[in-house]
Amino acid sequence: MVDSCGTCFFSRNVVDQNGFAYLGCCHEAPAVVSSHLDASAISAQWSKVQSDWWCGDGADKTTGASFSDFVQTKAAPVWITTNPEGEQVKVTHLTNTGNYLIKTGSGFITDISVNTPANSGTLTIYDGVNASGAVLAVIDVSKNTQSGSGSSPWPFATGLFAVLNGNADVTILSTI
Repeated sequence: MVDSCGTCFFSRNVVDQNGFAYLGCCHEAPAVVSSHLDASAISAQWSKVQSDWWCGDGADKTTGASFSDFVQTKAAPVWITTNPEGEQVKVTHLTNTGNYLIKTGSGFITDISVNTPANSGTLTIYDGVNASGAVLAVIDVSKNTQSGSGSSPWPFATGLFAVLNGNADVTILSTI
């Protein structure tokens, strides 16, 4: 199999707010896009890629094995960012399968970390007050993650809701 964005663990088929479908790279946090005309108009966009591109930092979609010869661990998305505009941060610690309403209203996710992986499972993050909100991320919690570097904070507008399937130890940092 050829290493490419099309075979990468971090690639996702994405539809933007205008209905445009594209292949997005979820290796880094999405870029925050805001309007200087309306401060409440905040959105985020994954990097657009082509299926035959390759950055060299990805991992095989099926096995999770790194495309890089220098990285010997399985890939796992982690985004660590600075605290937006000095706002206070809420630490949410999840350890059991369940549904969790973390915050109502708008804010930012500044970090998601899988501290201890489960044998299998996922963490799904929603922009909403329940699991019918917009999906922001689906993270494989069977992969052990370590702190890494990231970019802009990850915005949500309606609320922050998480569904953990699997008994992983997960920490989510978000603005209060």
